[in-house]
Amino acid sequence: MKASTDSKNLSAEQIVTALEIETRLKHVFMHITNHEIRSPISSIVNITKLLTENISKLPYEKELKQNSIPSSSVPKTPLQKSLPQTDQTANEDLIKGLELIHTSGHRILEIFNTLLEFITTTSFYEDLKLTAFELEHVAHKIATTTHHFIKNSPLNLTITKNYLNEEHKKPTIINDERLLTQTLTYTMIYICSLFKAGDVHLTIVAQEEQIVFEIIGKSKAPSEIPHRPCPSHAPIRNYSYTNNTSNQSHSPNFSLLTQNIAKMHGHVRLAKETESLELTVTIPKILTFPQKI
Repeated sequence: MKASTDSKNLSAEQIVTALEIETRLKHVFMHITNHEIRSPISSIVNITKLLTENISKLPYEKELKQNSIPSSSVPKTPLQKSLPQTDQTANEDLIKGLELIHTSGHRILEIFNTLLEFITTTSFYEDLKLTAFELEHVAHKIATTTHHFIKNSPLNLTITKNYLNEEHKKPTIINDERLLTQTLTYTMIYICSLFKAGDVHLTIVAQEEQIVFEIIGKSKAPSEIPHRPCPSHAPIRNYSYTNNTSNQSHSPNFSLLTQNIAKMHGHVRLAKETESLELTVTIPKILTFPQKI
């Protein structure tokens, strides 16, 4: 498991740093493209449009003579005063040149607009396609985070992975490594508080929208199960314990809320006859992991 992680030659911290750098470079590129390239071209396009409209309205000397209108009597705009009064052919060539600049500039703007839109809408999707973490990493994280809590306990924890189909074997990026670690830690503290000495088997099931922990082991007596398994500062809410005497089973139900982001819901079934415990914990992927696009 560790060898699989080391083969990538990248730690989780390095991968996150690389993603941050990539995102920052994308923002720099978009800023330069928008302000240093697109804005000047947009100004040129607007200026050429104004020039084309104004020059096309310039009074030509030939037209003024044909209509017996003295050119001195026609008021001139500042733009007209700054332009030389040439013949109609020269003005037409100037108009054509300005129209060509305007058309070309407009097409270049369309290219940049399309490029910026493509980068904006696909950058997050491209980040998700990067291989950063997979289910083996989650299993390894559970083992390492729980070792501290069970090293002095008589529990023997084994972890296996289960995929419902080939689609779920695809690696996915964990968007918050710290949050995942904290979530798994508090979950495993709770789980370890439920079992007696002996073997505890944890199966991680990767599903489409969630990760499910299935744990089987020898349970403590209901009176030994703490109502507050985590330290007082741990963000656990809505923990309840019920004793159903009608079917001789005890069902502690709980819901964990970690920083109002990662939610987990679990149901514990204690079979009094066998003293075995089956625990299912569900972590929604859409909260712990980025959503698919």
